[in-house]
Amino acid sequence: MEDAENNFMDAIAKFQEAFELVKEHGGGSASLREEIEELQAQEAELEEAKEELKGEFEEICRTYLAMEDEMAEYDQLKENLQAAADALGIENASLKEIREAIKAKCEELGTENANLKALIESHGDLDEEVEILQVEVQSYQDALEPMQAELDRLEAENESVGEKYRKYRRKLKKLEKLAGIIRDNDDSSDFSD
Repeated sequence: MEDAENNFMDAIAKFQEAFELVKEHGGGSASLREEIEELQAQEAELEEAKEELKGEFEEICRTYLAMEDEMAEYDQLKENLQAAADALGIENASLKEIREAIKAKCEELGTENANLKALIESHGDLDEEVEILQVEVQSYQDALEPMQAELDRLEAENESVGEKYRKYRRKLKKLEKLAGIIRDNDDSSDFSD
């Protein structure tokens, strides 16, 4: 019985302490209403920001997918150029080195063509081979120009796409952080209901 009485007195003392703290820090119902109104205004602002961020996030995702498609095209061209480099017997070459190798092959074929022309003049029966080599030289030269133009265009595009990609990745990370904050805010507001 004495324990129950002591527990009861302790509970009353704790209640009085808690009541005094509430009176000290509560500041009255008006300040609580103001605080609630401020929190509701903040919640509305956060919801608006959330919707705005959602729209920006979706736009970034669409841009990211488009950039991935462009990167796939660039990779395909790169594979084609690597195949050309392999055909020319060049390993681990830059695009400029591949172009130089194609030019050198064209010059080599041009030299062979000149040598064959001299043989034709002396022998007269190699006309068909000279024409074949001339067609080959011309096809290499014809292939070189559009490839170089495409290469220059793709290198410029790749730089631009790479910069956009890095910019959107940074923006995406920021948006993910903000989405996490909003999610945390939404979770904490669920408990207050």
